Amino acid sequence: MQSNSLNPTILTRLKALGGNVSKVTGLSLVNDIQTICFDEVLHFQSDDEPLYRFDEFYQKNIKLANDDEQVFIKKAIDTYYISSSDDVALGQVFWRGVSFTPLTQGTKDYDGWFDDFNDTTEIDLSPCLKATGGQTPQFAILMYSYGYPDHYFICVNDVNADNPTVFSTDHEVYFREMQTEGTLQEFLQRLMTKAECADRIQTFLSALNNQARLPNKH
Repeated sequence: MQSNSLNPTILTRLKALGGNVSKVTGLSLVNDIQTICFDEVLHFQSDDEPLYRFDEFYQKNIKLANDDEQVFIKKAIDTYYISSSDDVALGQVFWRGVSFTPLTQGTKDYDGWFDDFNDTTEIDLSPCLKATGGQTPQFAILMYSYGYPDHYFICVNDVNADNPTVFSTDHEVYFREMQTEGTLQEFLQRLMTKAECADRIQTFLSALNNQARLPNKH
């Protein structure tokens, strides 16, 4: 029998990332997504820095970093993991967890968006149709972020409802251009818990300290 609920590993990861999953029932994926909430923002792991433009933050707080690394790390976490406000661009990822139904008759999204989604010259839903086994996709917008792409979504009628495929798009090419981001379980690993972020900052500082100890070449 096909599961309609997220698998326990995903729920555990969401909770570790700061999500409140206490209202998840496992009876309906679309309802469960809409009950999940976050009090703070999220952050993607960066290839070269712990956080978005972290080198600038470090330079502004270099004395604190030299005097007390743990206090510096706490200040960094407190600065970047602010409450869900987009007043300051720090590379945040914001959880939304809202239903989006442009292809479902009788909904506000259908009234406002159906003509756009029905234009196959503009929107190619074949990746979504593959995820849903050919059924008309019903979406849930999981989160949005700074940068490109800036919206991430799933099909709530994904045939693998316990671990659906995550897709991305951008507000400038909304659903006209889409990318596949892997399964939700894989996607959530690209986001950092506060503890994981602190470890990355510590690694960043250690690398700087090691570099500073290297002998000068003459």
